Amino acid sequence: MEASEPKLYSSAQRYLALLYGIVCHLLFSVAIGLMAWSLYHGMTSGLGEARGAERLLYNGILLLQFPLLHSWLMTRRGRRLMSRPVPMGIGQELSSTVFSSFSSLQLILVFLAWSPSHTVWWAAEGGLRVLISLAAIGAWLFLMKAMSEAQLSLQTGFLGWHSVWRGARPKYRSFPQRGLYRRMRQPIYAAFALILWSSPVWTIDQLVLATVWTGYCIGGAMLKERRYCQYYGSAFKFYQQCVPFWLRGKRAGGDVPDLKGVSNWEYDVVIVGSGPVGLLLANELGDKDLRVLVVERRHTHQRASMAIGITPPSLHILKKHGLDRTFCNEGVLIRSAHLWEKKVFLGQIDLTAIQKPYSFILSLPQARTVALLEERLAQRKNVEIRMGWEGEFLSQDSQSAMLKLTELSSGRVEEIRTGYLVACDGQRSRIREQLKMAVSGKTYSPFFMMGDFEDTSALRSDAHLFFGPEGSVESFPLPDAKRRWIIQTDGACEPSAEHLVTTVRERCGIALHAQACDFTSGFRPHYQLVDSYSAGRVSFCGDAAHVMSPIGGQGMNTGFADAVHLAAALRESIDSPELYPALMATYDRARRRAFSIAARRAACAMTVGAARGGVASRIRRLLVCGILLRPSTRRWLADTFSMLTISPIYSGIQRVAREPVGTGES
Repeated sequence: MEASEPKLYSSAQRYLALLYGIVCHLLFSVAIGLMAWSLYHGMTSGLGEARGAERLLYNGILLLQFPLLHSWLMTRRGRRLMSRPVPMGIGQELSSTVFSSFSSLQLILVFLAWSPSHTVWWAAEGGLRVLISLAAIGAWLFLMKAMSEAQLSLQTGFLGWHSVWRGARPKYRSFPQRGLYRRMRQPIYAAFALILWSSPVWTIDQLVLATVWTGYCIGGAMLKERRYCQYYGSAFKFYQQCVPFWLRGKRAGGDVPDLKGVSNWEYDVVIVGSGPVGLLLANELGDKDLRVLVVERRHTHQRASMAIGITPPSLHILKKHGLDRTFCNEGVLIRSAHLWEKKVFLGQIDLTAIQKPYSFILSLPQARTVALLEERLAQRKNVEIRMGWEGEFLSQDSQSAMLKLTELSSGRVEEIRTGYLVACDGQRSRIREQLKMAVSGKTYSPFFMMGDFEDTSALRSDAHLFFGPEGSVESFPLPDAKRRWIIQTDGACEPSAEHLVTTVRERCGIALHAQACDFTSGFRPHYQLVDSYSAGRVSFCGDAAHVMSPIGGQGMNTGFADAVHLAAALRESIDSPELYPALMATYDRARRRAFSIAARRAACAMTVGAARGGVASRIRRLLVCGILLRPSTRRWLADTFSMLTISPIYSGIQRVAREPVGTGES
């Protein structure tokens, strides 16, 4: 949370939330323990003393109260009711915590108040008992994994109270589509049912409970799917078509339709957002003669440039479009990065050691990158760009997506149909919000300020990284005899050329001139990742899918690789529509892995470089000189710095095209 943000909750509200959280987790632990013990021993324990017909009625009420109340509490009225037991105006935030607590109480009531028959029909012994016990453990582990992939913090009640405790609104994810959820839509209910039948001791009590609650697992899962269809709409319906309910075979949403030859839409692909990633994607698709529309709400592109580094893998991508030489002629080739600690030179990362022809990192302002990509698109008659238009997602089905376009200057509205919609509209993606796609993320604590100055230094065309106890300073050359300076500073400082000049002089001993600065900005890095890279006919690419720390300059380049992979998947899908679900699954998995590697490296570099204090300075110097700049690691460091060690862009695309259709996964 930014230091300037107001506090969302008072101390009293936070401690009340903590109290609810403690009670919730105590009840949850007791409920799980009682359930595991009772089921393992065949429901032979319980404090109830009812007999005969009274016992049947008594246990029947205990059995039915859990599925009936549990299902009702997940309806709109039930969720509203869960917010009422919490005072101080935080009931809505703690509703998931209250729900988890109430569910735990229901389970405790069943297993603690049960009136057992004490008649054992069958009990496993010896090796068979060991096997059944292992199966029971496996079923519990299956449940834990399914819950963790479906936002474990929500399932256990942790999300609600912990969000209030740390002063933030709870963030709910959309329906899960990864891990177990690629193979079945309802793994939690499947695991719960397996637990019911994995007992080494069988009584009439165990049989009745397992039968009744297995029926609930089926009925409750179907009710859950109906709620999801109402809330997530066509995105969840498309997911139903691709992934089985529990077992392979018939899907609740029907089989994926045969779409061969279907192209009755105005555009093959609509891209919302004309940043570098969106324009590169349009170039990739335009080269295959697809009908592409690019929609941008701004009337003109931004002049300020955040991203400036273009790595060798991205230059290889640009070469396919005949743009690598153009980019290199307009930018600055950075062939080495010099490392300093407390104004003492430690060594350099030699980029000339990496594989040719791109044995450098190209420095080119983002605004110029956008202009060059747009000029390339102007040569394509099958690609249209609309500036000053806002795109709004309306609906989708198994064949297309509907989009409303609004011309902001005149208010003119159009509705268009497209085969595929791609959101490249940045980290605050409206398309993602309209589809209710949740993101996970966090904000890092360091604060940075940057500015572009006329370069009067003697640093030439090399990058320079200055570290010290007071904070870091990074410096990169720019075209037109300019240089970018990025300083680590306090978040309370407003971005100003004067502050940049003072800080650079103190930490680097280099004189800058405030009047020579033409751009300043302040930022606090953060991490963000969408739950799924696709939702039906809609895909997410670049910052709309992920955001990482800009330290290391890997964000835009990761987005370029997203665009190449997605373009290949969409082209293959248009030729073979039945492969689309598997191709999107591959896109999600491959690009999620690549982002994870790049984001982890960027965060690690930021952590090492931004560490303050004398002790941190000495440790960093030992790390740089003793490990990173050793002859045996310099080549690896250069390859890592230039993103040459991240997995291939096309990983999995060709393999999916050869696999049987209808698996819903790669």
